[in-house]
Amino acid sequence: MEKTPELTQPADVGPRHEAWIKQQLRGMAAGIGVTYEQLSGDLRGVNYSSIRAGLLEFRRKVESLQYHHYSPALSSYCAQADGLCCCQWCTRHSRL
Repeated sequence: MEKTPELTQPADVGPRHEAWIKQQLRGMAAGIGVTYEQLSGDLRGVNYSSIRAGLLEFRRKVESLQYHHYSPALSSYCAQADGLCCCQWCTRHSRL
């Protein structure tokens, strides 16, 4: 007896598809700490001051990550190179 696979026929979401995708992207954006507009690039319905405020907050988060996490890790890595490292961070901070 040969079996044939049965394929499902999902229901069409119709006009609600775009709203559902937008909801999913908003949830993802909230989870990773960015705005929906930054994640999706969809700027419909956004005024200048709102997007500017979101962008400034995002830049503050990135600068904080760079200062508190990446710079110490990079300086520790470069310190192990015994002065042989010539990356941009080392050349700017070599006199510290």
